[in-house]
Amino acid sequence: MDVAQRDRLYLAREEAAEGMQIARSQGGFLFDQHGKKYLDFTAGWCVGNLGWGNEEIRAAVRDFDGPTYVHPDYLYRGWAELAEGLAEIAPGKLTKCYRATGGSEAVEIALQVAMAATGRPSFISLAGCYHGNTIGGRSLAGDRETYPNLLPRCRHVKPPLDDRAADRVERLLKGEKVAAFIMEPVVCNLGVLIPSNEFMLRAMRAASAARCSLWTRWRPGLAAPANSSPPNISSWIRTCCVWPRRSPPVTRRWGRRW
Repeated sequence: MDVAQRDRLYLAREEAAEGMQIARSQGGFLFDQHGKKYLDFTAGWCVGNLGWGNEEIRAAVRDFDGPTYVHPDYLYRGWAELAEGLAEIAPGKLTKCYRATGGSEAVEIALQVAMAATGRPSFISLAGCYHGNTIGGRSLAGDRETYPNLLPRCRHVKPPLDDRAADRVERLLKGEKVAAFIMEPVVCNLGVLIPSNEFMLRAMRAASAARCSLWTRWRPGLAAPANSSPPNISSWIRTCCVWPRRSPPVTRRWGRRW
């Protein structure tokens, strides 16, 4: 039985796997089982931002001389140092980080923090966006045809993100008890959707007027295996990042000034 047959029999997928079988990777390249070389244009998705087979990262893993697991209730130097480093670069007055084992869990934490901080039940997000595979993340995407019992108070804004979309954001923020407006500053899963400058400025002003957080989730610059210590760095970044309430904002991850 070959890999493709095993995959079909034992792996659950939304869609059939691509035909290419990955045997190894190096830098920005992938190699299949026959040694054919491919330029990896999807490396920035998920955990590949620093390239594959990065020797500096491999050396750090080999040289690690610490615990393989730390109970969440205990103190651990790595957690505290990472949280401190993230607090130093986080916008606004953010000084706390939550630990999470993956992006979906981090988004769930963000939703809970927003509701707890504001006492409000509703969220605004972009229609068809991707924020994880949990009920909360799916509710932000709005896929009620597949999942009819999603969270009821999630409102959606359809692309393109222009003046018309900004009008809807302003109406929703005035008429709803919104805890947060959650979006990626560059929406990868919707075909690299880039908002207009005016949309971002109007969304920021409307969120500020409604005393609502505008949460932006962007791709991490580094991630460790989900079960490693410290936990997945992308989770820390996604949980702690809130669009700063100042003008003009800057997203350094993408190098674009709004």
